[in-house]
Amino acid sequence: MITWLRSLFGRRDAFGYRPRDRTIFAFWDGTRKRLADPLAVHRALMTDPDFELQFDPKIAQVANKEGLKATGRTAAAVRRAFGVKDIDAGGLLDSECLELFIRFGEYVGKLTDDSLPLSSGPEPMEVPASSEPATPNTVDYGSVESPTAAAT
Repeated sequence: MITWLRSLFGRRDAFGYRPRDRTIFAFWDGTRKRLADPLAVHRALMTDPDFELQFDPKIAQVANKEGLKATGRTAAAVRRAFGVKDIDAGGLLDSECLELFIRFGEYVGKLTDDSLPLSSGPEPMEVPASSEPATPNTVDYGSVESPTAAAT
């Protein structure tokens, strides 16, 4: 009974969200479970000067010298975006950084799919173009004549 009441009126943050309602990405950093703001991580990946989000992950899939370089750039960008250390400091391997990158992409994709508008909503209407304004202009803008002078 107490658990049920707590679930109804349980802990909420200042904005009224329960912890499970928030969209926070959880991951393992090599030593402990951590949480990350998906928007902040995405922004960090998009603005990383040494990483091309559109190209490096795709190039990293090719088994050649450029693919290895792209793998290193992707792993380094993931470390910077998530604040993860490398394996020598108790963090993640490059392969684990790539897995983290893939999991994050799947998480963001699910969030995006969940937030799409419902398909049962009304279709947007197209408004026909008209040469006349929607409301007639009854004010004579730009006239230098005062209203009292026009009345005389």
